[in-house]
This record gives sequence, structure tokens and C-alpha cells, in this order.
Amino acid sequence: MTPLISIIVPIYNCEKYIRQCIASVVSQSFADWELILVDDGSTDDSRSICEEYAEKNPQIKIFTQSNQGPGAARNTGLIKACGEYLIFLDSDDYLNTNCLSGIKDTIYGKPGSDIILGRVLLVSETGSYIRDYNESYDIDRIEDENSIDVMNYLFSRRNSSFWSVWNHVFEMSFLKETGVLFKDDIYAEDLDWTLQIFFKAESFTVLNTPFICHRERKGESLSFSIKMELDLYSVVFKWIDKLKDMEMEIIYYMTITDAIINIYYCNLWHMWNHPGEERLRILKLLNEHKYIWNMGISRKCRLLGFLCRTIGPSATSFLLNIRQRIKNVLQAS
Repeated sequence: MTPLISIIVPIYNCEKYIRQCIASVVSQSFADWELILVDDGSTDDSRSICEEYAEKNPQIKIFTQSNQGPGAARNTGLIKACGEYLIFLDSDDYLNTNCLSGIKDTIYGKPGSDIILGRVLLVSETGSYIRDYNESYDIDRIEDENSIDVMNYLFSRRNSSFWSVWNHVFEMSFLKETGVLFKDDIYAEDLDWTLQIFFKAESFTVLNTPFICHRERKGESLSFSIKMELDLYSVVFKWIDKLKDMEMEIIYYMTITDAIINIYYCNLWHMWNHPGEERLRILKLLNEHKYIWNMGISRKCRLLGFLCRTIGPSATSFLLNIRQRIKNVLQAS
């Protein structure tokens, strides 16, 4: 029998959090779901914890593969999932209490929606509430609108991060029709995948009740590897070029482009966490795409573009890095 909702969890060495993740699904009041756990070559006890739950619940399915990254693990989940709708849940996150009932009501209230835009709660490492991760959606700006209008609205929102795959619920037949899979060899695969999916979607609706609890882990913002850094910028540059060839009104093009450039600047400070040789590799890539410093319409993008043009991206990154470290100290105190 086909479940209404498939929940895909890519897992890699997450024994500290995976119990809460799985338990949050099993404890839901709505029971028409399947849980797809994809062990991406874990070397800790994550696999045995998953097996412990799977032995007690036939709705839980475990698949194992060699370590290939979250994109490949999600692709495995996509291939194996049987549900009518799909949720991506990270292994250190968990579902909000009884949220699947709300998702079910949304599905039946607006049947046939390609994407259900969701909301998220930000929680601490221990699971304590910090704040709402994103604000409520204006349903009149979402339903019965085309993908360009919807993305223009989403990108213009404060604290927008809709490109995170765990932010939404996806209709499975729509995903199958697109044929879009995650790139399994890059970081920022969710940004690239989500942008492709949203541009292909034709119908949207909204779930304004938070359904995912996203865990903010201390120190994770300092842990970008050189590959993560280079991959992220490559995805940004890819989409800046791609948007130029899309047919859309100029104001929409400028808003969406500005938001993607903002991702570039939001991550620029990471460059100064790398040793000198790696920093030079990043700097070389940034200088090859210096045209981006003249783009952007928001105050933030225009200011940081000016700094990159005048004092250079390295010095700009250094200033942003100092600012971020001060911010981290203040948040920890």
C-alpha cells in the first residue's frame, strides 16, 4: 500500500542525534508514512541505532551505501521512496509534534500542489527552542501564482532560506517528472537542486505551521572545508549565469539575482578560516568572477561589492570574519 508521506533521512555519523530524529517520526499521531534511512557509510553507531528502530517498525526502511555525501544519499532515498509526498529530514533535525497531521490536511485541502512551502523552528544542540527560522507566508503571494512570481516573493522575504530542502514538502510524481537529482559530488547540492525544482514547479501551497525543528550546532559555521567553499561559489556563479538566459521581467531578475549574490556575501567571511594556500585558491576563483561585485540591488550587496572593488575580497573577508567572531562571542555569552 502506498503511504501518503515518505520521509528521507541521509545519515552519516550522527549517533548523538539520530534517536530523536527517528522517534519524532514514530511518535506522530498521523501514521500513513514510511521512513527511509540512508546510511551513507557511517563509522559510528548510527547504523545499529537505525536497525534497533527498524526491527520494531516495518514502516522504517534502511539502505546502506559507501560514503558519497548527502546528495547521493538523498538520491538513493528518492529512488526507494514510495509515498505520494516527500519530506527531506536531516539526521540531526526532527519533526515537530504531530506535524504530519497538519501536512495531511494541507495536502487534502489543496490537492495536486507540486510544492508545499513549509516553516521551520530553530533549536539549540539540546533541542531547546531558539526562534522561528522563517516567518509566515502570505498565501495570496503563493497560491495560483507562477514559479517566477513565487520565487520573487520568496527571495524578497526577510531571512529567506527556502533553498534548504528540508523547508518544504514535495509531490512525488512531480519530482519524478522533472528527473532532477542531486549532484552527488558537490557541497551546496541543496541550493542547486531546489532552484531547479522551484523553477519547474507549476503549483504551490503553504503550511504556515512549523513542521521541522532545525538544530543549530555550535561551531558548524566555522567548519567549511575548502571543497565546500569552492563548491558553494561554483553553484552561485552557475545560477548567476543561468538567470541571464531566463525570460522574466527585469525587476524579478534583479530581485532573484540579488538574493543569490547575497548567498555569496553571506559566506565570504569563511575564507579567512582557511590556511594561506587554500585561501589563495578561493581568492583566485573570486577574482575570476569579479563582475559579481558590480551586481546586486540591496544595500548589503552594494556595500560589500564596493568593499570588494576598493579594498579587495581578501580584506573584505577579513573584516567580515572579525564581525562574525564577535557575533559568535556575544551569542555565547
